[in-house]
Amino acid sequence: MTSSKGARDPNMKRPTIIICVASVLVLGIALFVGISFAHRQSIEHKISTAISQVAQADKVIVRIDEVLTGQVGADTPGRIMALEGDIAPAKTYLAQASEAMDYVKSHGSGKQADKARAIRASIDMRYDLLSMSVRLLETDRAAATALIAAGSSWESLNDGVTKAKQALQIFSTTDKRDISVSGNLDKEAARSFADAKRRLEEAHAAMPQADFSTYGRYLDIRIAMSQAARDADAYWMKNNLKKANAAVENHNKLSKKAVSIADNGLKPLGEIIVKAYGEQTGTMSEQYFAARKRVALMDNQIR
Repeated sequence: MTSSKGARDPNMKRPTIIICVASVLVLGIALFVGISFAHRQSIEHKISTAISQVAQADKVIVRIDEVLTGQVGADTPGRIMALEGDIAPAKTYLAQASEAMDYVKSHGSGKQADKARAIRASIDMRYDLLSMSVRLLETDRAAATALIAAGSSWESLNDGVTKAKQALQIFSTTDKRDISVSGNLDKEAARSFADAKRRLEEAHAAMPQADFSTYGRYLDIRIAMSQAARDADAYWMKNNLKKANAAVENHNKLSKKAVSIADNGLKPLGEIIVKAYGEQTGTMSEQYFAARKRVALMDNQIR
């Protein structure tokens, strides 16, 4: 007979095997939970980083809004040039944020993907805003440059007219000493008119769409009047009354033409520039600010 004490129980190792399997399962679950949590955190980080990048681009867009809706000053062209240089970096921020949101749409949870789609849509709108702003800013810079030059032209014109009037009053005397003073004033008036003409040409170069032709003709007549006055001064000083009177007659004819233009067709230069600006950017400006409103509505939905 064989003793039962020598027989091995086939179930003796089972508890150890079960414990090992259970441990592996627990470790696997823990690793899965850890990886899932890390993935979720990575996705959230991508979203928050994208929002920060959009905020950086928004700083540029806000400055663009301020320029497009603000008053024109001497520093406006320089401010616009600085802004134009910031548009490319702003687009880079948006491109990076856009790429991150495309990743989140594919790898995030349903809620994360929905948020990514909304952010992606707002990024696209902002990109379009920046693209539209390029031409608007170019035209704004041109208009600002033209307005500044036109303002200087107007000031020089008024200075020339004032001095020409003073010279004419002095010319009414027969004292040669006073005629010399009159001649000096006429020369100063001529320099002012020439400067007005030069500044008008700068305004036209900045914004060729603006029609300055009437104002240009008026300045040409004023310059010719100034020359006639100087001729009269010179002939009077030489006691050549015949030529002096002929110069005065020419001056008076030119003066009538100048008065006719001033009374009938001399529009303010600023009005001419604003009209040309509106014709060039009217539709685009409307599209820009309509898109700006859509961005604001989208942002409210994301929040």
